[in-house]
Amino acid sequence: MAIELFEMERMQSTWENLVDYDMSESGVRPLTLRELVAMGFNLDEFLDQPLGYSQSNGTIELRERIAASYRGATADQIEVTNGTSEANYLVALSLLRSGDRFAMELPNYLQMPGVARSLGADVVTCHLQHARGWEPDWNEFDRALAAGPRLVYVSNPNNPTGSVLSEQDMQNVLAYIRQAFDQLRARGR
Repeated sequence: MAIELFEMERMQSTWENLVDYDMSESGVRPLTLRELVAMGFNLDEFLDQPLGYSQSNGTIELRERIAASYRGATADQIEVTNGTSEANYLVALSLLRSGDRFAMELPNYLQMPGVARSLGADVVTCHLQHARGWEPDWNEFDRALAAGPRLVYVSNPNNPTGSVLSEQDMQNVLAYIRQAFDQLRARGR
């Protein structure tokens, strides 16, 4: 499997520690232990914690706490990852096969198109419209879904714009996806 060069990530990893101002970082400002203690973090308790590998899919306690946030979910349905990139990769590996279509909105964090193509999937895109508050271009969205994608990637809040789809736009996205997948099921795909 050949994965194409992820140019944006390569640029970031090359320059992010050599500049005074990193305008491409999507993470949060790191805190010192002193700052964490000032926020109520118990350093003494932490100093007694053994350091070692944790359960790779998240501890049972963590997965139970996450599952409690979702009605009907159980810890066995939760997979904890080391960031969204790992989660994206696992989803692509588990769902996409050669000849499948993968639909995604743009702009976006561009990890997934390369991963999808490395698995033999065709990538179909649709754009968010800056002039309309980053609302999806519904004609493009409809065309992307008409192509019969096996996986649809919508980032909300969007990375890199930070925009959040309105409740109505999210309902529209779900309605389009339901309709597209119902049509695929009707055709036996």
